[in-house]
Amino acid sequence: MVPILAILTFVFFILWIVALTSKGRLKGRVSEKESLLEGEIRRLSTEIKNLTARIKWLNLTYQQLLSSVIHLSSMLSLDEIKEAVIRIVINAVDCHEAVLFLADENEEYLRPIAATGIPREELTRLSLRFGEGRVGLVAQRRLTLTDKEFSFYLPREGHGYRPQICSPIIFQTRLLGVIAVGGLNRASEDQKQILNFIAAATGMALNNAMSFQRLQYSASIDKLTQLYHIQFFRDRLNEAIRGAKANGRPVSVCLTDLDKFKTFNDTFGHPMGDRLLYRIARIYTEMFPDLIIARYGGDEFIILAEGKDRNEMYQIAENLRKRIEKEGYSAGKGERITLSAGVAAYPDDATSGEELIKMADQALYLAKKQGRNRVVLYTPS
Repeated sequence: MVPILAILTFVFFILWIVALTSKGRLKGRVSEKESLLEGEIRRLSTEIKNLTARIKWLNLTYQQLLSSVIHLSSMLSLDEIKEAVIRIVINAVDCHEAVLFLADENEEYLRPIAATGIPREELTRLSLRFGEGRVGLVAQRRLTLTDKEFSFYLPREGHGYRPQICSPIIFQTRLLGVIAVGGLNRASEDQKQILNFIAAATGMALNNAMSFQRLQYSASIDKLTQLYHIQFFRDRLNEAIRGAKANGRPVSVCLTDLDKFKTFNDTFGHPMGDRLLYRIARIYTEMFPDLIIARYGGDEFIILAEGKDRNEMYQIAENLRKRIEKEGYSAGKGERITLSAGVAAYPDDATSGEELIKMADQALYLAKKQGRNRVVLYTPS
């Protein structure tokens, strides 16, 4: 009997120990799960706070972007647009390097037209072909790409210009350029979308500016000769005089007239006279592509040269006179088409644009009076 009681007592003791142990383990498991749950709650809370902060930042960024884009869309000057785009990119993307590339009309080359954070000597070497390097790749594929994506598309990339994000500037179906960004102060997945948004707005602004320039050009061009109208010339001359007063550089004007042009018209007719004027105008623009040349009226053309004094302009006019004489255009009745020209300069001969044209006209009158086919410098009578 005693052994049985001892055995039963021992069994109950073991069961009691097991029960106590199981209860402790259960409490431990519950405590462990509670700890894991608390950790997950803390993690989710942190993520929610970060997400809330990110949403607030994005909301503020896009509000500022919207204001900047509205201002950008009102600009019609390419110079204003390119400077504004660089400022917007630097602030919105949070970087210290940005380059705005413009594509040529044939969509073959990209040249930088505005930049910050890039040395000038390096910038001059950044004219790229479509498909060349990171910028050329973005232009070719018309995709906004980041550093990681470039490593996929260009696994054997060289040591050339390597921006961290590039976005194509597209209006409708035409690629106008590329915005390239480097020197990011922080890395964020939102920067790609922000740059994409800026590029889209830039495309609309550039298209508006280019359309406006085409309208301005059309309004300022003489249809017959494809030279500038005289009013455009007067505006540019007045701008040049204002600039010359500030920087002290000379401004010269040359007024030219075709000798025996009336005889040519009487002999060959006005349609042939128009063709001759067009051909003469092409000679002017071929010889002096960097000068402002306008049709003054009839067969009179006028040339503006900023930064050139009266003697330099005299040489320009003399070279032109020799070229027209060398062409040997017949005026009929045994006569030849030649050129007479009058030259005047600021500040030597005049203090305003209108006065400068008047002095050049007086010099031209003297060239005609002295026998034609010559260049005369204005001298006070």
